[in-house]
Amino acid sequence: MRGKQHKKDEQICVRLERGVLKALIVARSNMERIMDTHSTRSNSYRETIVSVMLTGMTAAFFLLLLALISGGYFVYLLLILIAIGAFGAFHYLLWGRLLSEETAGEREEEQLRQRALADDWPD
Repeated sequence: MRGKQHKKDEQICVRLERGVLKALIVARSNMERIMDTHSTRSNSYRETIVSVMLTGMTAAFFLLLLALISGGYFVYLLLILIAIGAFGAFHYLLWGRLLSEETAGEREEEQLRQRALADDWPD
């Protein structure tokens, strides 16, 4: 009787070991996949931040150098360029966008006309 019980216990242990091993293998493969995805995304983000920071520091260095060499006139030039850019953006928002919306109907009619001509064209 004791031998039969011992044999059943061994079979149960073997089944448990196999199940645990399978679960560990699946968990490890999932963990590796998760870690690879996380590390790739993290490295890509880190590389982007480092690139942007280095570019910004280099640009700031050259702007400071130009300001020192020109005696401050370069700063005024930059302010003038920024003002021109702001004026251009304001102009686009005020007129360009308004005119685009006004001519949207005409553009749509022209596209419909072009499609009708293309459909009539013999193959």
